[in-house]
Amino acid sequence: MQNQPKLTRMFSGMVLEKPIDTNIMTLTRHILSLQKRSKHATGDFTILMNAITTACKVISSHVKKAGISQLLGLAGNINATGDDCKKLDILANDVFINSLRYSGKVCIMVSEENEKYI
Repeated sequence: MQNQPKLTRMFSGMVLEKPIDTNIMTLTRHILSLQKRSKHATGDFTILMNAITTACKVISSHVKKAGISQLLGLAGNINATGDDCKKLDILANDVFINSLRYSGKVCIMVSEENEKYI
């Protein structure tokens, strides 16, 4: 670990120094590194996983502020399996549908929130 910045913090009156890890491994970075190793990789799986990762990040962001955004509770309708839909269910469903649709790598999708295939 060459020339890494030091993180200084106080703990019970003592100063602790620990190097900050600036070489982080993300899911996208990991998948790209695996793709580079294969001669036959097309990048389709990488695009699909990136779409899923992005959808998860968007949903996570909305879940964190669900109370402020009035996304808690029931939406007032019933899904294809007869369950009451929650506002966050509908949001997550729409985010995944849009993210996967525009990846261009999915032919058909099904969801309990939709009666017909997408």
